[in-house]
Amino acid sequence: MMWMLVPLIKAENSLTPNIKSLLNLNGLVSFIVGVAVVMLAAQGVSFLKGSVDVLTGVILGSIIGVALLGGVPVGPLIASGIAYEIVRLINAIFKN
Repeated sequence: MMWMLVPLIKAENSLTPNIKSLLNLNGLVSFIVGVAVVMLAAQGVSFLKGSVDVLTGVILGSIIGVALLGGVPVGPLIASGIAYEIVRLINAIFKN
């Protein structure tokens, strides 16, 4: 994970060009998605606390995704955050 920070700390790179890179479509979308992922992960942590069914589902889903679909196991917190938002949406739809 530290390799992601290398462009920020290399001597020949300054922070100014990195900030300027946010001004194109890829940079802007990546920035917004980065913020959203952090927020989803925070929701995932609270959703996982004390919830064995969510934890079991996320772990088994991650194992299946890696073993059978060639996925990379970096997103259990994100997965639980997305699950939280889906459950919240379903509850909002069917409680009204």
